[in-house]
Amino acid sequence: MKNLKFIIACLLLATGLSSFIYWFTITSKDISFEAMKAEYNTVFPSFLQHSALQSLILIVVLVSAGLLFIQTRTKKGFKIPATAGMVLSFLFAFWQLFSIM
Repeated sequence: MKNLKFIIACLLLATGLSSFIYWFTITSKDISFEAMKAEYNTVFPSFLQHSALQSLILIVVLVSAGLLFIQTRTKKGFKIPATAGMVLSFLFAFWQLFSIM
C-alpha cells in the first residue's frame, strides 16, 4: 500500500513539475506576457483556461502529493526519497500560491 501511495505521489509531483517546466519553456521565448499566457492556456481545455483556476488545481495536486509523501515516510527505504518529494511538493505549492497573489 505504501508503494502505491509513493508512486501516486511521484506522479502527482511530476504533473506539477511539468506545468512549471512548460511555463519556463514558454517564458524563454521573446514574446509579450499576454502572448505567453495565451500560449500556455492553449494546452488546457476551454473550461480550464483561467489562470487562477489552473493555479488552484495545481496547488491541490502538489499538496496532495506532499501529503502522500508524508504518509510514505514511515516505511523503510522511503524515508529520504519521500522527504525530498515532500519538500519539493510543498515548496512548489507555496510558489504557486504566491504566484496567485
